[in-house]
Amino acid sequence: MPFEGRSNNELGDEYSGLPLCAPESTDDLRAVLTSGSESFIVSGGGTKRAFGNPGGPFAMHISTRNLNNILHYEPSDLTIAVEAGVTPAELNRVLGEHDQMLPIDCPEPETSTMGGMFASGIGGPRRLKHGSLRDWVLGIEVMTADGVLTKSGGMVVKNVTGYDLPRLHFGAHGTFGVITRLNLKVLPREEAARSVVLTFSSPDAAHQAAIAVLTSQLDPVSVLIASAGDQWKVSIGCTSPASTIDWLAAAVLEVTGSNGDPIVAKVEDDPALAVSDYINTTRFDGRAIARLSVPASKQVPVLKQFAKLTGSTICADPGSGLVYLAGLPSLEWREALRKSSDSCVFLALPDDLKQGIDVFGEQDGTTLQLLRR
Repeated sequence: MPFEGRSNNELGDEYSGLPLCAPESTDDLRAVLTSGSESFIVSGGGTKRAFGNPGGPFAMHISTRNLNNILHYEPSDLTIAVEAGVTPAELNRVLGEHDQMLPIDCPEPETSTMGGMFASGIGGPRRLKHGSLRDWVLGIEVMTADGVLTKSGGMVVKNVTGYDLPRLHFGAHGTFGVITRLNLKVLPREEAARSVVLTFSSPDAAHQAAIAVLTSQLDPVSVLIASAGDQWKVSIGCTSPASTIDWLAAAVLEVTGSNGDPIVAKVEDDPALAVSDYINTTRFDGRAIARLSVPASKQVPVLKQFAKLTGSTICADPGSGLVYLAGLPSLEWREALRKSSDSCVFLALPDDLKQGIDVFGEQDGTTLQLLRR
């Protein structure tokens, strides 16, 4: 059993006080799960440890960090199989050697794990064009609590065998088993990319510009609205063949300029700038983080309301109908969000502020019965 007898403190781990096991194979994992311990906390890189309702008490911490091998890669088929502990950064480094990529947004790409991202079910702004991680999974391997290794799907894009069980594990936080392997389809790397960044004096003008791009024929990769002090920023991701990327960026500027003149308008070569506001708002760094489901047509009042909360950072994804907020954790901050929306999900919250609430939002009795069944 790898790391047997070592404490989480020695490894700089977040679950201090629990015996730690970091299996290096599925056989190691099976030995742990069938060892007789009654309950486990399972993590990948530990970057989402503030997400989810309080659990426990736990007898042991299982980390998938050492299940970190690339198992199978067929560049010509645009498919790759990885163990759960592979990081998004390492995955895209391997894919980049063949001019390929997996279009997902991750605040901690060097630390997060693919299994953890799938289990937490959190998507980023590029889902506007490419979908979430769930849409890129062809097959999954999971070990259940009794040590049984189950598989669903395969390694081919056109796979319709059996039930779509991978979706059962997406966002399930390991409730139904420990994810050990993901089979993924990938994309050719974008030939050229630009970030168009505009600054407006009001959320109304910023929202108007964002909607103008979304309803145009320009097919942006991502569109975000974010607070920037007393001003508001719109960040738009653009990709195309190299021969047309400058034309596309100019077209985006033209569309947004005709719907309210921005104070500042810039075109940047760095594609990461288009999603940086999402990354900065959802990075787990001790702040409380919440996600509201708000249709694009109703986002402006929400932006105005929470701009008044001291120390809050706001990032809206109108294409996906989501608003992200980060701020100093307090009871007042938590209750302000809970009262504002029935669909509020807390992505990060200290344990003392989780008491008495469901961080996933309140569910009616019928829904709870269905989920439990």
